[in-house]
Amino acid sequence: MAVYPTSWRAGAAAYTGAVQKIAERAIVITVEAHNWNCVKFIRPRFTKQRLDEAIALERRDAAAEHQRLRAEVERLRSENEALRARVGDAADAR
Repeated sequence: MAVYPTSWRAGAAAYTGAVQKIAERAIVITVEAHNWNCVKFIRPRFTKQRLDEAIALERRDAAAEHQRLRAEVERLRSENEALRARVGDAADAR
């Protein structure tokens, strides 16, 4: 492991590794404070009963949406059949 001098000039003169480049820019970040207990980073904990209730509600909503979509698909299929019949009748009339 290489140890680099604090002065860039001394570092450039002392460093003899495979890559001999001088950094053109550097950014120093000073962290003033950090809140480890920020609510944003704490995962909420739920009881099994609360999770079961939430899952049951989601399943109920999904089942209702599934029924709505099934009805919509059936309506579109019957509309499609009617339109095909009209096109077939128009082609036969020619």
